[in-house]
Amino acid sequence: MPADAAATTLLVGADGTALAATGEVHRLPVPSAAISPYLRDATVAIEDRRFYEHGALDLLGIARALLRNAIAGRVAEGASTLTQQLVTVRYLEKSTRSVSRKLDEAALASEAERGLTKDDILTGYLNAVYYGAGAYGAEAAALTYFGRRAADLSLAEAALLAGLPQA
Repeated sequence: MPADAAATTLLVGADGTALAATGEVHRLPVPSAAISPYLRDATVAIEDRRFYEHGALDLLGIARALLRNAIAGRVAEGASTLTQQLVTVRYLEKSTRSVSRKLDEAALASEAERGLTKDDILTGYLNAVYYGAGAYGAEAAALTYFGRRAADLSLAEAALLAGLPQA
């Protein structure tokens, strides 16, 4: 995570209930075990359903997106894997799409896949992605939208949160 990434202070009651969070930007990184399996599964299903089958790049997904975009005559579909999305969120400046940027993203994603497990990548993504309302990461999003920890999300709550990054 970049050094200037804002963090949140979470005030927790004696029973572990979240009472309040400070700041306009909320980041509360948590380990894999502290994220609902529902959210993990829903995120993979929505963002990169073949996540566990491919490496840093999904060549089948790229081919599919190129075909659909050619038919549409515009960029109608992307082909970024969760690994590519993680490195984009963590290390690349927000900018317009370009071939150079996609090559940088692919190189960083390949490096990440060599050094991290799929669980590390998914957890990193879930801790870094923007869910709206100033909430970065699953824990901050769960607290912001539902007043509960990411580990305690129901199936319906997890499904809603998993769809927010694309919205």
